[in-house]
Amino acid sequence: MRPLRRSLWVVVIVLLLGTQSASAFPEKLTASGQMDFAYGAAVASAGGEGSYGKPESKLFYTGDGATQPIRWWAVLGTSGDATTSPGVYLWQLVDHVWVKTLQFPGADPWAKADTLLDGQLLYVSLRDEKSSTQTNPQQSLLYTVPYLGGGTWGTPSMPSIITTQGPGLLTIAKDSLGRLWTAYTNRGAVRVGSTSPGGNAFTLVSLPVGAVTTDDKAAVTSFGSNKIGVLWSDQNSKRFLFAWRSDGEPIGTWHMETAYGDGVGGCPTATSDLCADNHINIKTDGDDVYVAVKTSLGDAPNADKSDPLVALLRRDASGTWAAWTVSTVGVNGSRPIVVLSPSADRMYVFGRKNSSGVRVWESSLSSPSFTPSASTPWTSNGIDNFDDATSTKQPATAASGVVVVTSRLSQSEYWHNEFLPQASSPDLAPTAALTVTPSSGNAPLAVTADASASTDTDATPISTYAFDFGDGTTVGPQAGATAQHTYAAAGSYTVTATVTDTAGLSSQATAAVSVAPHEFVGNPGFEASTSGWYNGGYAAVTMSRFAGGHSGSWSAQLVNTGTATVQCTLDDSPNSVATTSGGTYTGSLWVRADTSGATLKLRFREREAGTTLVQQITTVTLTTAWQKVTVAIIPTSPGSSTLDFAGYVPSAPQGACFYADDASIVQS
Repeated sequence: MRPLRRSLWVVVIVLLLGTQSASAFPEKLTASGQMDFAYGAAVASAGGEGSYGKPESKLFYTGDGATQPIRWWAVLGTSGDATTSPGVYLWQLVDHVWVKTLQFPGADPWAKADTLLDGQLLYVSLRDEKSSTQTNPQQSLLYTVPYLGGGTWGTPSMPSIITTQGPGLLTIAKDSLGRLWTAYTNRGAVRVGSTSPGGNAFTLVSLPVGAVTTDDKAAVTSFGSNKIGVLWSDQNSKRFLFAWRSDGEPIGTWHMETAYGDGVGGCPTATSDLCADNHINIKTDGDDVYVAVKTSLGDAPNADKSDPLVALLRRDASGTWAAWTVSTVGVNGSRPIVVLSPSADRMYVFGRKNSSGVRVWESSLSSPSFTPSASTPWTSNGIDNFDDATSTKQPATAASGVVVVTSRLSQSEYWHNEFLPQASSPDLAPTAALTVTPSSGNAPLAVTADASASTDTDATPISTYAFDFGDGTTVGPQAGATAQHTYAAAGSYTVTATVTDTAGLSSQATAAVSVAPHEFVGNPGFEASTSGWYNGGYAAVTMSRFAGGHSGSWSAQLVNTGTATVQCTLDDSPNSVATTSGGTYTGSLWVRADTSGATLKLRFREREAGTTLVQQITTVTLTTAWQKVTVAIIPTSPGSSTLDFAGYVPSAPQGACFYADDASIVQS
């Protein structure tokens, strides 16, 4: 055995394949693949070429690229050479070269594998298609091999027999109860087998369905968290059919569906109803089932070159089947397999195209759409036929890349190519952004905090928003990017938005809010009217709006229209403070006159039931410039009294008395 060299350790921080555009393939190992080693005539003597087995997956990988390095493995047969005995081996891909690791005891070199890695235990079925003789009983076998970690395996189990019938093609799956399942076709029947939980002895039965042709094939898969599905071709009814069961249902319970044909998936077409061939390959993503199939639409006498020859079928969680064309009759693809990369929202279909070797088509996973003419070479040399792509049941990840093995028929050689893993930018926290509208005002102040401008451009998008309004009020975490709040008290506040992505990374943004005390005066600036004010009941005094003010466009003008001196009064009516409460009330008024010298008084009177309880007065001498006058009062009967607020010149001669603007009453 060749010594194992250091395996590829690829540290991947975010999703590799997610960086690919809709029409760009990931970087390949080589332009057209590389030759691995010859498998020889013994391998090809039964069951197809070395990598043959359309539904079967002969490759898998271990590790996640972070806690353990990614290691790719393959179960392949060899006819042997001077240093290697004929048989079936587990091979490790070391620096892009397959290195044999262990041999499966008793396995014939022509046996073809299907692999299933379940945690730390590898299941391998080896299909035997050679005619049974006394020296060679036709037995398809099951092996288990424990994975010890670090690229090390335990000893393979001795094989148990799956079937002694020539199964054509054979796949295995495991349900949530620990039962193994297998499916294949034999003599026109779709055969399904299962073990007891944790067992390895299969009980085989035929599905209760119509007879299929001897050319048809079947495959089994687990999907969702608790289901087993069997898909098979039925060229008699010209359909692909699907049977599924929940793990908790009695053995023998099956639910039947048409996956393609008989009107499902757009087949029959306008020219042909030959919707089925025997090429199938199944992969799953949660509750969704994906199947690459080949039709027989190219066999119709009047075949339409635009009809689908290779199609990708999808059964969604609701049980609805749909189909997308991968290769048309004119493109002439064949023997497809599909590899899924859910984390990158991509899927790849590998298949033979005419004599140009094995090629690969790609599509979005969530919104499938293939371009039949847009494939890229996988393995080819421009001379020979390459065929029989095989890969893994597992989803491709950022760390794993994709490895697919094929066969070069004329020389009985294994070839492979790879979509290489690549390091990418680290997963970063979101960039939080926050605006608060309005950012200032009088209490009670209703504001809206908006973090919708926050961004997260990597593979882990924003999932929640949380808001702290700085006065003890918090909102979220929530999916919505906005939140509302009303400040009851005056003060300066800092609003903080915390934005968190699906990986749990978060960042914060802040915004300031300034809340002034509650303003009791409803019409402080006389910009539209003089409502809320009156002249104190003095008949000779008029109150009107005057163009030009302290802060706005207007102010109030008080005029003595009589010939005698009179008290010119600007009084709030009704009282701006209708009912007092505890605390200090501060009133202010900006005033001026046409000439300097008059005395103006600013007054608060606390009144209750028509009686003045207390009053406070501030006196100033008017000038021609605007000045602010302030008066304060502490109510003596809070809760039952009211405040009257007025500015007045006690003894004003005929003419303009004074001008007033920007009245205010606040409480502290």
